[in-house]
Amino acid sequence: MQQLEFKPRARIIRTVGDQLISGPEAAIIELARNAYDADASYVIVEFTPPSASAGWRINIIDDGHGMSLADIRIRRLLVRWGDLESDVVQNHNWFGISRREQLELPQGREMARIDKMLTGLFRERQKLLEALPRTAATDPTGVAAKIAAAVKAIDPDDHQEVHFLLSGAARDLAAMRCPGCHQPLVTEAWIDWSTRVDQGGKVSEGG
Repeated sequence: MQQLEFKPRARIIRTVGDQLISGPEAAIIELARNAYDADASYVIVEFTPPSASAGWRINIIDDGHGMSLADIRIRRLLVRWGDLESDVVQNHNWFGISRREQLELPQGREMARIDKMLTGLFRERQKLLEALPRTAATDPTGVAAKIAAAVKAIDPDDHQEVHFLLSGAARDLAAMRCPGCHQPLVTEAWIDWSTRVDQGGKVSEGG
């Protein structure tokens, strides 16, 4: 699975620590809220007492959809774009200068690079939908795989209701069991499938 590393600015850390999170209890509550913001149907908070080799351990477990790597990149770029735009509008008469003059500014050149990266990321998101198998699913796992890929490809900010419905359908399928054998109808393979699609891999039905 791909990983994205980034370092938040010290100012952001101070803002979160001093203004948004007042203490350990508030931090746990905020994590639970984040899970429900991600359409989680449950949140489990586990406390493990300290031992001889480790201190307290807190696990937050939920079934929310989370964010794909593309989502994280897009949101980070949009935040940076907003900071740059505020600067050039306030200090450089951004909308009153020509395109050439805009690109002469360091902020303008960075905004152009961000615009190019965002265009590429939005195209990748479209490819996720196009990568869905065109053949009919032959079992519940195939259906779940298609829904999982669609959930990753649809931006919840742009299509909140659709994203909520698809996320719920994926959870419903994952919770279903065979009436006769009581085994899950959906295997864990659909998780691997959606992960590969999220990384840009082209896969076929069930593989």
